[in-house]
Amino acid sequence: MSEKNCPCSSNKSYAECCEPFITGKSHAPTAEALMRSRYSAYALGEIEYLPRTLPLLDRKNFDRKGAKEWSNQAEWKGLEILKSQETHNGTKGTVEFKAKFKIGEEELEHHEISRFEKQMGRWFLLDGKIIENEA
Repeated sequence: MSEKNCPCSSNKSYAECCEPFITGKSHAPTAEALMRSRYSAYALGEIEYLPRTLPLLDRKNFDRKGAKEWSNQAEWKGLEILKSQETHNGTKGTVEFKAKFKIGEEELEHHEISRFEKQMGRWFLLDGKIIENEA
């Protein structure tokens, strides 16, 4: 997988994009990079990475079983970053994205605005607000 295109739609190889974050070799340098790596983790079934992207107090509430089921049943089609910004001297960030996937014959899209915070030099996902389809 390392030489193949990264699932996060960055047009980089997995090895030079999300793999170092998912394997723990390095930490995502931006909120957007963390968002991309989370998408890649879902796409590749690397569920154990996901709680490591949450603040310590939130990790115990992470639904591993639900995340694994979603990861396994979906055919991941790509990630579209709509807006990404960092504020407060680079310690807070928001990323608006659309995660595209297919379950069975149904093409689906998860549209969300996620909030991130940098704590002790690492980015963590705080929460996300799902944006309902405009249709």
